[in-house]
Amino acid sequence: MSNQSDGTEYSGFWARVAAYIVDSACIFAICLLLAIAFSFLGEVGVAITGGAVFLIQLLYWPVLESSARQATYGKRMLGIQVEHAGGGRTTFLRALGRNLAKIISGIPLGLGFVMVAFTGRKQGLHDMIAKCVVVRVGPSHFMKALIASVVGIAVVAGSAGAFVYYIYLPSLMKDIGSVQQDAMKAVPAIKPQPPAQSAAKTAAPSTPPVAKTPAPAASAVPVAPAAPAGGDAEFERLVGAPLTGLEMPNSTRAGPAILELSTFFGSNFWLKVYLPNIKDLAVAPAPEVIIDRVLDSAGIDRYDAANTFETGSVFRSASLSLKETPVPHFDGIRSVRVVANTKEQSVQKVEGRIRIVIPVNVQVAAFAVEEAGKVKTVHGATLTLKSVSGNGVVMHYRGPSAQLLTLRGFGKDGKPVATESRQTLQENQNVDESFQTRFQGPVSKVEAVISAGMVEREFPFSLARGMTAGAPATATAAIKPAATASGASVAPSTVPPEVTPPSPAKPAPASAAPAPTSTPASRPEKAVKAPLQPSSPPEPRQTAPKPVPASNPISKLGTKPQPELRPCIIRPAMTDAEIDNCKRTP
Repeated sequence: MSNQSDGTEYSGFWARVAAYIVDSACIFAICLLLAIAFSFLGEVGVAITGGAVFLIQLLYWPVLESSARQATYGKRMLGIQVEHAGGGRTTFLRALGRNLAKIISGIPLGLGFVMVAFTGRKQGLHDMIAKCVVVRVGPSHFMKALIASVVGIAVVAGSAGAFVYYIYLPSLMKDIGSVQQDAMKAVPAIKPQPPAQSAAKTAAPSTPPVAKTPAPAASAVPVAPAAPAGGDAEFERLVGAPLTGLEMPNSTRAGPAILELSTFFGSNFWLKVYLPNIKDLAVAPAPEVIIDRVLDSAGIDRYDAANTFETGSVFRSASLSLKETPVPHFDGIRSVRVVANTKEQSVQKVEGRIRIVIPVNVQVAAFAVEEAGKVKTVHGATLTLKSVSGNGVVMHYRGPSAQLLTLRGFGKDGKPVATESRQTLQENQNVDESFQTRFQGPVSKVEAVISAGMVEREFPFSLARGMTAGAPATATAAIKPAATASGASVAPSTVPPEVTPPSPAKPAPASAAPAPTSTPASRPEKAVKAPLQPSSPPEPRQTAPKPVPASNPISKLGTKPQPELRPCIIRPAMTDAEIDNCKRTP
């Protein structure tokens, strides 16, 4: 299908389609390399990549088709080139006009391109506008064109998949947490807890008698052990009730979190992170999962620690989202890279640490758009609404950067407006600077979420394939015993609470002097007396002292084991009559 009346063989439709596919693959590969190179520059890199992609697509065809070779890489592979309709090499401006005219060829359902198959000189509408023709200068091989088309499609598909998997998805995982948080219902301002109440809660573990006796350990079960609860009472208070209902195969506990070994992709696998529905966790920094080793059945470490996606804390973080089923909880995903040729069954054990940060005493500074220039102070940090223009908000912040958790926008209807982008502040520093936040729509109110501080804990974990997360740790009960209104502990214990020495205000007579040296015997003595006093400890303490009176050296002073003749041991719980009776004891 060529016109050879003038000795020129013009390129057919399918050869030009194959050349276009090859050229598209080349352009996509170049753009992908640029996106990878500039992806580490943040928003500036995105802007540079966008401009570079536009210029490459605009200039690729005109520059090469007007060069000495008169053909792009795809056309050269197919043995065709672009010429002026009157013969000879075309100019850059004419080649640029020809490629811009492709927009016109594509407008009427692509009919301008289909014209190539039916016109005498195999010209499309854009060729006619620019007065150009595409001629064959090399041998025509249909199989070569077919192979070029298949290879071009494969390159485009592979490049697109690599871009989505290695560039887009990690970037999405980085931002999805903040986007979901801003799209959720606004978190109301939290009233600070009264100091007296906080003091009462933190002072509870100071009850000396019960704190000395830890709660009995739970019976062993063939599941993954829970990590030690530690002793950070403030962290445990913020966490609240432990997470239950998500104990599944291939899971373990790490502090308040449950980690699950999940989907395997060949070069990486997922660790799912589950956390209780902790107050204000939605606005906290995402938990960071640090991997130490990924072991196979032979004990060989398969973890690719040098991978680019393992060296930055951004990719080690598991952005959380709130789920309601099967129980209210937060969950996120940490993608772990392994070395090449690692099979799914090769991943037998994962060891590492999870770092959890919980904000304390979160408060909100709200600004209406009319309050530009107004200054507000929260937790010692100063915020000033500089300007609101369309979807963009400029805020000035002075204070510790870690205290500023997020910025939320609301429309005129009061509904949240999702965040599109936000300039980040310098990490873990006192800053005094302005930053811009762009939302996905106009906002009428802006809220800055500020915390008084952060409570951070790190928990080790060792997750083996086939494990199942065990019951939550019970050590918290030993650290924070329950207390009555009077402050007396009510937690059960085998040690009586009257182990403190007698009050110095009422010294015992000389006959009772051996009592302080007989501490073990004095405990059963109280257990024998327990049924006579309603306020004594629970009944389980009554059974222990049965053999004690016979072995008690003080009980030998009397011939009958009657309560009136027991040795004089004065205790705060005794009545005046009992004290007098005790003093008369020989």
